[in-house]
Amino acid sequence: MNTPQTVKRATLKDPQGIKADFLLQRHGKGDYRWSGVDTTAYLSEEDAIRGMRATVEGKPEFVGWDLTIMGIEPPAALRAAARLVDKTFHEGWWKAVDKTLVEAQQVIEEETNSAALVDAVETLIAYIFLNRSKFAKALFPTTPAGEPRDLVCDGLLLTVIEALEKTTLQDHENLKKKLREPVSQILSARALPKETRQ
Repeated sequence: MNTPQTVKRATLKDPQGIKADFLLQRHGKGDYRWSGVDTTAYLSEEDAIRGMRATVEGKPEFVGWDLTIMGIEPPAALRAAARLVDKTFHEGWWKAVDKTLVEAQQVIEEETNSAALVDAVETLIAYIFLNRSKFAKALFPTTPAGEPRDLVCDGLLLTVIEALEKTTLQDHENLKKKLREPVSQILSARALPKETRQ
């Protein structure tokens, strides 16, 4: 028996944002099945996609759900590695090491888009830092204890900055220090005015 070949993947997201992933696998000629969804064997990839869409769009229990169907693409790191191996064995890196290093760098940049991604992330971080207090005020009310602070946003920013440090080998301790500042005062529910209690 041949190993099924994955040809598409689908993500189904409910109105609360909870996601479930499914794979469309080819088990043989004229035998395409969505793993984990049903046992229907579709004659073609197109029929399987139409069947999945009809299920989600036609059943009342899926009202408000979002279906996304994507091709199967290897991750950027694997694409870069495959191209590097191909260049190494076909062109012989030992003949021109410096040239190969430059080409390897170009391959990695093309496949991962890392330079543009880092630039975009740094710009986004700068923008969020400039507007942190405004965003928090828009989301949460100001209380007698002072201006609100969005701790979830701060935590997500901290995670992104730490990942960025590993990629760029740059130190952003000044930014991380601001995000790690303790909350100066947290009011208990009984200390809040009656009209603000839930």
